[in-house]
Order: sequence, then C-alpha cells, then structure tokens
Amino acid sequence: FSKVHPTHRTPYFAVFLVMALSILFVLVGKIEVLADLTNFVAFVTFIAINASVIVLRYKFPKLNRKFQIPGNFRNIPLLPVFGIVISAFMLLNVGLWILIYGAIMLLASIAIQKVLSER
Repeated sequence: FSKVHPTHRTPYFAVFLVMALSILFVLVGKIEVLADLTNFVAFVTFIAINASVIVLRYKFPKLNRKFQIPGNFRNIPLLPVFGIVISAFMLLNVGLWILIYGAIMLLASIAIQKVLSER
C-alpha cells in the first residue's frame, strides 16, 4: 500500500485499490454504502486531527508555532473542541450499520498497518 510513484510522489497502488473497490461498489449498486463509509472515514479523520491539535498543545506547550488558533479557554483551543463535537454529531447520524461497518473497517486497517509496520 505504501508504494509511491517515483515521478509524481503519489501512493499509486492505494489509489488504484480504492478506485477498484469503488467501481465494485458502483457495479453492485451500493453507491449509498460507499458514500456513507466515505463520510464515516472523513468524520473520524476530522475528530483525530482536531484531537491531535489539543493533545499537541498540552504535550508541547512551549513549541514555537507558525499559526495560533484563536479562541482559547484555559489553554484549550475552542475551535478544535467544536470540530470534535460537530464531527461526532455528524458521525452519529450516518446510521447504525455504517457505524458498525466503519468500525470494523477501521479496526481491520489498524491491524493491517500494525502487521505491515512490524515487517
């Protein structure tokens, strides 16, 4: 999955795999499932990014940052907190089966990454 094109520096194998799976979903007629799973991944990603901003703020408080997030309350950046809340709300509205499929997909991808990183 981590093969990068020498000229374009893109993960061409991963892109091709996602394209093939997307075509498969379209041909089976489950484009709604694909769209909902994409939303699941996007919302989980947004939650992780916003949470990492908060964690890094506490882990490295003296780090010189090129960009400061406005709106802090006791050294907690409020915009990432709102981002987590809104993304979690949107995540909870994708449907129970998508949450289950998405959680299985997320856990499987973490397991695959762990196995591949130990090689």
